[in-house]
Amino acid sequence: MDKNDINDERKWSRFVEKLHADTLQRRIEWQDITNHVERDNLDGPVFLAQILPEKYVVVYQYRYQYWTDEDQFFWETETAIELADAGGQCLWRLPGVRGRAALLDAVCYVVSDAEDTFNEYLGQDGT
Repeated sequence: MDKNDINDERKWSRFVEKLHADTLQRRIEWQDITNHVERDNLDGPVFLAQILPEKYVVVYQYRYQYWTDEDQFFWETETAIELADAGGQCLWRLPGVRGRAALLDAVCYVVSDAEDTFNEYLGQDGT
């Protein structure tokens, strides 16, 4: 396959899987940039990570209207993963591949310091 193939879904999936694994293993440091960027219909924080020299990734959740009829819709949520500049501005958005929501969940888990919080809280009473 041509290395410039824009339709290589397997490569995108591997990319997301590696981001997920590297996040959980703390090889990637994510920062909340919500107050420094604009995205339409945000449904939570926007996170940025530098993955290579001068290469950045942004992940966030947003809401969109899912129309069921001409005049009826309901709100759905979706997770976006973008290649971005250092300021978090989107350069290219990955298409809808599996693992996007799991990546965002892993980022939130790590950024919130959930594991240490659980361990510290549970350790208070020796359990």
